[in-house]
Amino acid sequence: MGRKKKEQPLIKIDCEYCADRRYYGGCSKDGCPWLESQIPMGSVTYCEAVTKHFFRYKELRPRVNQVVNKYEGPWTNMGHIPRMQTAGKMTRCFTEKDTSRYHAVMYLLTSSFDLFARIIGCFSEEGLHLNRAELRNISPHNRALFNAACKIYNGNDQVLLTDLTGRDPIDDTAFQLILTALMVSQYGPAVLSLAP
Repeated sequence: MGRKKKEQPLIKIDCEYCADRRYYGGCSKDGCPWLESQIPMGSVTYCEAVTKHFFRYKELRPRVNQVVNKYEGPWTNMGHIPRMQTAGKMTRCFTEKDTSRYHAVMYLLTSSFDLFARIIGCFSEEGLHLNRAELRNISPHNRALFNAACKIYNGNDQVLLTDLTGRDPIDDTAFQLILTALMVSQYGPAVLSLAP
């Protein structure tokens, strides 16, 4: 007589999509409705939110777990927030400025002074024109962030997720920033205020 297969624990979340589903099955929705309600209230940590959101992407799990355990906060340095605020002022009349997707793009493009200096000409009161960016001799780190921002801005999140599992090396910091930006794109800027 063989061993009994160990049962996976059920998710203990009050959500119609999670109820009666095994943890390894993942959510059947694109994005998690439960996280959508929990993130604005701050009743979930960043680590829990990212782990739950990206759980269904098996190829990403090992790296997601690795970088999430090192997470210290969403901001790269003290200048990140002021750069993001400046970008917001430069596009003040842009009608799509208050969307989650726009916040995710701004988060990535303002993460370093060098990248921000290269894209400053992309801003206008009418919007963001990423084709005006100065990308000559850009570092691989900033290239990865710029490419991710372009894909998020154009609504190609699934293409970006495929890129993250590819062979092109993306350093851990860029990977972490891109994960956070994808979360912001899905659930809004409240992601940036979650506790680690």
